[in-house]
Amino acid sequence: MSSPTIDPQQRHALSQASEWYVRLQDKYDLTAKAEWQFWHDASPTHSWAWSQVSRICEQMGQLPVHAGFHALNQSQDLKDRTRRQLLKMTLLTLGVGFAGWQGVRSQTGQALVAEYRTSAGQLSRFTLDDGSQLVLNTDSAVDVDFDAQRRLVTLYRGEISIRTAKDEAIPARPFYVKTSDGSLRALGTYFQVRHTEGYTQLSVLEHAVEIVTQKTGMQAIVEAGQQRRFDAKTISVAEELPLAAASWEQALLSVSHWPLSQLIDELSRYQSGYLSCAADAANLRVSGTFPLDNIPHAITLIARVLPIKVRYVSRYWARVSLR
Repeated sequence: MSSPTIDPQQRHALSQASEWYVRLQDKYDLTAKAEWQFWHDASPTHSWAWSQVSRICEQMGQLPVHAGFHALNQSQDLKDRTRRQLLKMTLLTLGVGFAGWQGVRSQTGQALVAEYRTSAGQLSRFTLDDGSQLVLNTDSAVDVDFDAQRRLVTLYRGEISIRTAKDEAIPARPFYVKTSDGSLRALGTYFQVRHTEGYTQLSVLEHAVEIVTQKTGMQAIVEAGQQRRFDAKTISVAEELPLAAASWEQALLSVSHWPLSQLIDELSRYQSGYLSCAADAANLRVSGTFPLDNIPHAITLIARVLPIKVRYVSRYWARVSLR
């Protein structure tokens, strides 16, 4: 099968389209059609993804999507399995191939059953067995595996903060964080790691952390006050850490002269549903501190200083545009 030409944005849109197809089968979901239409019209990529999924369904004579999900004890599991089946068939038809699908399924499956997880808008704090402090930001998933040789945190998605504790084991075990892009070795430190499709970002607040990329073994030491992005092959140059880098741990987001589109994208991570910014308002600049535990209030604060309006399709579906 030929090499895939689907980029990460298209892949994400295909996953969303598969979810929408499954949701629209539930006749008891009274808001689904209006919310789907809003999602469909929000981006040409969404429209493209929906057309691909719809075409596959037509070719297959409609997938065996089950009605009445609400009445089944394992309704969410059934929905997830149906969505994965549909996404798999779509990706295979578009040329991604079985190996590519296996990788997507593996990451998704591991995140769904990870030991520590948060949903959209949720912030959780944990003390690990060695005394280290782990904080999970919105929509994050990790596994923790400590043995006699090392302490390991595997981040499947989202963002975490770690304050490592002194290891009482003899000899002391190294502390690692692993993502699909590579591994990080903590050098007695306080740091944050954000992992999304395509890259991992490391922000070091105290001491230092070593990066080793997954495929090339490229290495770099990131010092306190610095951040770097890396993928499986390369590492970016060091950048100065923003002053409010740790503010998400207090459920706050502080920005300075951000484009509105960037701010809306960031806020959308903390809300279930769909939040977007229209092109006519995308380049408006905004500064301030916004609550991450109350996104509607954050949008209200933005509307007080910028000439924008907010169109709500439902409580969880909104689009920001110029007045």
